[in-house]
Amino acid sequence: METPPAVQKTIQTLTGDSTTVDIDKVLDEDKWHFEVEWKARDGTKHSGSVLENGKLKSARVTLAETPPVVNAAVLKEAGGDKLKDIVKSFEGPVVSYEITVYRHGKERDFAIAEDGAFQHAETFFPEAPPAVQKTIQGFIGQGTLVSMEKEMDDEKMHYHVDWKARDGQTHSFTVLESGKLESVNITLAETPPAVNAAILQEAGTGTIKEVAKSFDEDGIDYDVTINRDGLNRDFTVAENGQLERRQVFLWELAPPPQNTIQRITGYGTMTILRIDEGLEKKKGAFPFDVESLANGKRYDFSVGRKGQFLGVNP
Repeated sequence: METPPAVQKTIQTLTGDSTTVDIDKVLDEDKWHFEVEWKARDGTKHSGSVLENGKLKSARVTLAETPPVVNAAVLKEAGGDKLKDIVKSFEGPVVSYEITVYRHGKERDFAIAEDGAFQHAETFFPEAPPAVQKTIQGFIGQGTLVSMEKEMDDEKMHYHVDWKARDGQTHSFTVLESGKLESVNITLAETPPAVNAAILQEAGTGTIKEVAKSFDEDGIDYDVTINRDGLNRDFTVAENGQLERRQVFLWELAPPPQNTIQRITGYGTMTILRIDEGLEKKKGAFPFDVESLANGKRYDFSVGRKGQFLGVNP
């Protein structure tokens, strides 16, 4: 099978003087990538995935090949479990290691960031804190628990729960470690009339993929994900129907904020992770997240509609 020049170059860099055993072209989530297997000179087998543009998607590694902080974090999270697989992934905002282990005869997965920070892990009901168990039991009632995953985000542990109601419908919600309900995935029909109208207006011709009802100190919000023109984007609607923020892309901005963002990001020295348009709490501002290509660190900035720099977000 012939591969694009960019893919060939990445494969050559990845495998070095090893022997390439097999290359498969795979379509996944509307994107082509190439699964590569090769054998090193010492006879050990390796594999990796390369995107069609030549960017490395992931590579299987051994525990010994992980950085010391990752190595220690993997051993701590795995405990006495047997390691099955470690995949170094380059797809997210930071490099991460996806680990599969055997625990009590079952496979389970967890992920560690390159700095050794815990990201997420498959978990089971008896392992959750009592407060989380109580909330889950009270919420699903006579339903059936399907799966659970714990995730560290904003220095808080969240438990994502998928469950099936007695009518066979699958639902999901998120609980904080304290047992407080954080968000619930709902249908558009379950939103209040004012929220429903605002979602339909903002979605326009886009396809609504997900609606999550979120609970925080400031009240109730509805976080909506849509797909428009082949791109996923999200926005937030307050309970009174007020549109609070929307995700935008650089090319959609007017020249003043677009030019300022390009100057801040060094015209390619930083990767733009997302840009939001503040419509209520940060009205008139475009907060945006970037990742430095030099050190992998993430930064949050804001610019105004006229292109003025508004500073670093807390």
